[in-house]
Amino acid sequence: MTDSKTIHKNNLLRIAAAAIEHASKSVEIDPGAKQLIDQRIASVLAGKFDAGAIKTERNKRKGRGGWSYNSTNRMLEASEELVLLADHGGHPSGSKVQVVLVAAWDACGIDDYQKQSAEQNWQNSNLEPLIEKAFEQYGTKLEQIPN
Repeated sequence: MTDSKTIHKNNLLRIAAAAIEHASKSVEIDPGAKQLIDQRIASVLAGKFDAGAIKTERNKRKGRGGWSYNSTNRMLEASEELVLLADHGGHPSGSKVQVVLVAAWDACGIDDYQKQSAEQNWQNSNLEPLIEKAFEQYGTKLEQIPN
Protein backbone atom coordinates (compact mmCIF):
# COMPACT_ATOMS: atom_id res chain seq x y z
CA MET A 1 0.00 0.00 0.00
CA THR A 2 1.40 3.40 -0.94
CA ASP A 3 2.02 6.01 1.71
CA SER A 4 -0.77 8.23 0.34
CA LYS A 5 -3.24 5.36 0.32
CA THR A 6 -2.27 4.36 3.87
CA ILE A 7 -2.65 7.93 5.12
CA HIS A 8 -6.02 8.25 3.39
CA LYS A 9 -7.28 4.97 4.81
CA ASN A 10 -6.07 5.88 8.30
CA ASN A 11 -7.85 9.24 8.03
CA LEU A 12 -11.12 7.52 7.17
CA LEU A 13 -10.67 4.96 9.95
CA ARG A 14 -10.08 7.72 12.50
CA ILE A 15 -13.22 9.53 11.35
CA ALA A 16 -15.31 6.35 11.51
CA ALA A 17 -13.91 5.53 14.96
CA ALA A 18 -14.82 9.04 16.13
CA ALA A 19 -18.42 8.40 15.06
CA ILE A 20 -18.61 5.28 17.19
CA GLU A 21 -16.94 6.92 20.17
CA HIS A 22 -19.26 9.93 20.04
CA ALA A 23 -22.43 7.87 19.61
CA SER A 24 -21.46 5.55 22.45
CA LYS A 25 -21.76 8.51 24.83
CA SER A 26 -25.43 8.95 23.90
CA VAL A 27 -26.71 5.40 24.22
CA GLU A 28 -26.89 2.79 26.92
CA ILE A 29 -24.56 -0.04 26.02
CA ASP A 30 -23.98 -3.26 27.91
CA PRO A 31 -20.63 -2.89 29.74
CA GLY A 32 -19.17 -6.04 28.17
CA ALA A 33 -20.17 -4.88 24.72
CA LYS A 34 -18.73 -1.41 25.40
CA GLN A 35 -15.42 -3.00 26.33
CA LEU A 36 -15.45 -5.05 23.10
CA ILE A 37 -16.32 -1.96 21.03
CA ASP A 38 -13.47 -0.01 22.64
CA GLN A 39 -11.07 -2.91 22.01
CA ARG A 40 -12.07 -3.05 18.36
CA ILE A 41 -11.55 0.68 17.92
CA ALA A 42 -8.13 0.50 19.60
CA SER A 43 -7.10 -2.50 17.51
CA VAL A 44 -8.09 -0.78 14.26
CA LEU A 45 -6.30 2.44 15.15
CA ALA A 46 -3.21 0.42 16.10
CA GLY A 47 -3.42 -1.60 12.87
CA LYS A 48 -3.73 -4.87 14.80
CA PHE A 49 -7.31 -5.94 14.11
CA ASP A 50 -8.75 -9.39 13.41
CA ALA A 51 -11.26 -9.23 10.59
CA GLY A 52 -11.42 -13.02 10.52
CA ALA A 53 -12.95 -13.04 14.00
CA ILE A 54 -15.63 -10.58 12.84
CA LYS A 55 -16.47 -12.68 9.81
CA THR A 56 -16.64 -15.84 11.95
CA GLU A 57 -18.92 -14.15 14.49
CA ARG A 58 -21.22 -12.90 11.74
CA ASN A 59 -21.49 -16.39 10.25
CA LYS A 60 -22.35 -17.83 13.67
CA ARG A 61 -24.95 -15.12 14.19
CA LYS A 62 -26.56 -15.88 10.81
CA GLY A 63 -26.83 -19.52 11.87
CA ARG A 64 -28.64 -18.43 15.04
CA GLY A 65 -31.07 -16.24 13.12
CA GLY A 66 -29.27 -12.92 13.63
CA TRP A 67 -29.61 -10.72 16.66
CA SER A 68 -32.17 -8.42 18.15
CA TYR A 69 -32.36 -4.80 17.06
CA ASN A 70 -31.17 -2.74 20.01
CA SER A 71 -28.63 -0.01 20.72
CA THR A 72 -25.95 -2.35 22.02
CA ASN A 73 -26.12 -4.62 19.00
CA ARG A 74 -26.18 -1.69 16.59
CA MET A 75 -23.04 -0.26 18.21
CA LEU A 76 -21.41 -3.69 18.03
CA GLU A 77 -22.30 -3.74 14.35
CA ALA A 78 -20.75 -0.29 13.87
CA SER A 79 -17.52 -1.57 15.44
CA GLU A 80 -17.61 -4.68 13.24
CA GLU A 81 -17.99 -2.48 10.16
CA LEU A 82 -15.01 -0.41 11.33
CA VAL A 83 -12.87 -3.56 11.47
CA LEU A 84 -14.08 -4.64 8.04
CA LEU A 85 -13.33 -1.17 6.68
CA ALA A 86 -9.81 -1.48 8.07
CA ASP A 87 -9.47 -4.88 6.38
CA HIS A 88 -10.68 -3.58 3.01
CA GLY A 89 -7.84 -4.05 0.54
CA GLY A 90 -8.84 -1.47 -2.03
CA HIS A 91 -9.33 2.24 -1.80
CA PRO A 92 -11.94 2.85 0.90
CA SER A 93 -14.94 4.70 -0.41
CA GLY A 94 -17.11 7.27 1.31
CA SER A 95 -19.97 4.78 1.19
CA LYS A 96 -17.96 2.25 3.21
CA VAL A 97 -17.33 4.91 5.85
CA GLN A 98 -21.04 5.76 5.80
CA VAL A 99 -21.91 2.20 6.81
CA VAL A 100 -20.10 2.81 10.10
CA LEU A 101 -21.57 6.27 10.57
CA VAL A 102 -25.15 5.14 9.89
CA ALA A 103 -24.90 2.23 12.33
CA ALA A 104 -23.64 4.64 14.99
CA TRP A 105 -26.40 7.23 14.62
CA ASP A 106 -29.01 4.53 14.17
CA ALA A 107 -28.06 3.06 17.56
CA CYS A 108 -28.92 6.42 19.10
CA GLY A 109 -32.37 6.43 17.50
CA ILE A 110 -33.61 3.04 18.58
CA ASP A 111 -34.89 4.37 21.88
CA ASP A 112 -34.99 8.11 21.22
CA TYR A 113 -35.46 9.76 17.84
CA GLN A 114 -34.17 13.08 19.20
CA LYS A 115 -30.86 11.44 20.12
CA GLN A 116 -30.63 10.04 16.61
CA SER A 117 -31.32 13.44 15.10
CA ALA A 118 -28.73 15.05 17.36
CA GLU A 119 -26.15 12.41 16.42
CA GLN A 120 -26.85 12.86 12.71
CA ASN A 121 -26.48 16.62 13.08
CA TRP A 122 -23.19 16.17 14.96
CA GLN A 123 -21.85 13.85 12.26
CA ASN A 124 -23.00 16.21 9.50
CA SER A 125 -21.33 19.18 11.16
CA ASN A 126 -18.15 17.50 12.37
CA LEU A 127 -17.39 14.33 10.44
CA GLU A 128 -18.83 14.87 6.98
CA PRO A 129 -16.58 17.91 6.34
CA LEU A 130 -13.58 15.82 7.43
CA ILE A 131 -14.54 13.03 5.04
CA GLU A 132 -14.80 15.52 2.19
CA LYS A 133 -11.44 17.06 3.09
CA ALA A 134 -9.85 13.62 3.34
CA PHE A 135 -10.87 12.92 -0.25
CA GLU A 136 -10.03 16.41 -1.52
CA GLN A 137 -6.61 16.31 0.17
CA TYR A 138 -5.93 12.63 -0.56
CA GLY A 139 -2.79 11.45 1.17
CA THR A 140 -2.56 14.36 3.60
CA LYS A 141 -2.92 13.61 7.30
CA LEU A 142 -6.10 15.04 8.82
CA GLU A 143 -4.22 17.26 11.24
CA GLN A 144 -2.32 18.81 8.30
CA ILE A 145 -5.42 19.69 6.32
CA PRO A 146 -6.34 23.37 6.73
CA ASN A 147 -9.81 24.20 8.01
